[in-house]
Amino acid sequence: MVDELVLQKHEQFLRIYFIVIKPILHSAEVVSSLIKFVRGVACPDLKDEEVVVPPISSFAEVAMYRDRVLKKPYPKSDPKAFAREVRVQDVLKLRMKDMGYLIPEITIDASEHDTPFVEMKRVSGEVVTADLIAGLPLDQQNQLAKDIAQFMLGVRAALTADDIKVLGLEKYNDRITSEALAKSLDDPRVQNILGTQMLEKAKLIQSDYAIFLETPPEVVPVHGDLHSLNLLFDRKLGRLTGVVDFGFVCIKSVEQDFTNMAGMPRPFVEMLAMHYENGGGGKVSVDRVLTLHATTTLHNLRKLVADDRFEGRRQRVVAELPSLLEGAPRLTPERRIILPQPAPAVVNKEHG
Repeated sequence: MVDELVLQKHEQFLRIYFIVIKPILHSAEVVSSLIKFVRGVACPDLKDEEVVVPPISSFAEVAMYRDRVLKKPYPKSDPKAFAREVRVQDVLKLRMKDMGYLIPEITIDASEHDTPFVEMKRVSGEVVTADLIAGLPLDQQNQLAKDIAQFMLGVRAALTADDIKVLGLEKYNDRITSEALAKSLDDPRVQNILGTQMLEKAKLIQSDYAIFLETPPEVVPVHGDLHSLNLLFDRKLGRLTGVVDFGFVCIKSVEQDFTNMAGMPRPFVEMLAMHYENGGGGKVSVDRVLTLHATTTLHNLRKLVADDRFEGRRQRVVAELPSLLEGAPRLTPERRIILPQPAPAVVNKEHG
């Protein structure tokens, strides 16, 4: 049970910061003094503490101070989905014994409160960008790839069939349909962003996507959002030190889960696929992953151009589109028969 006074104090800080201060963050000249003044009145012990606001998220807002992280859903977000994310994070931290240290510890759980939020211990490290990977020695690249692969396998093993039902993860077991992809590419706003040349390349990738739909994939529990901002690395240790954001834990194909890391250097993705296979997860085709990544991005582009909340993400995606579309290999007819090797059962029935 959360202490009521502690809960009220954190609620007060959240309301002041996210409702009063956050909306005017673009006015840099007044933000610093305003934060100090408001917190000095409401939460004196936080008055002189620096508050760090990470890049905007699609579904939740985050503020970091001291060694803590505060996270709350956007007003329009589903509060039940936020509560489910917290439950999933708790289950994984408990079950993933050897890899559980990578998952932030929740110190205050008010996910089902009237003003839902959680407080977590802050995880150290820097985000695993393509530039960071490219600058690492080969042995550290290999260790990082191995750490990520082991975490993916750990998620797969940790969630039981009962967990999947109780947490309601089955509904995420969806694939992009040919009709949905066509609808995105036919959107005038998407076509305007792509231009003639990129639209032609996108149409070729669209035809390749039929290869994926010909073969129903094996689906397993996955993190679902292992992009660079959710992976933390310590250069001194040469190891993965944290994995965050469990709002997209779901049941889907391993190839789809790999698409979140498709923007990393291809040799690193191949190294990651090798460690995943060696760990018992089955074979992963990097060619198929890169093409699926391009397909997923094209499909999501329609949503990004329709909602101003995604402005920052839209700008990043648009900037990456030329290299993304050029980097997606064509899937030749011969590749249609290269299917993933048999892998372990989807979930464990019980845990020791």
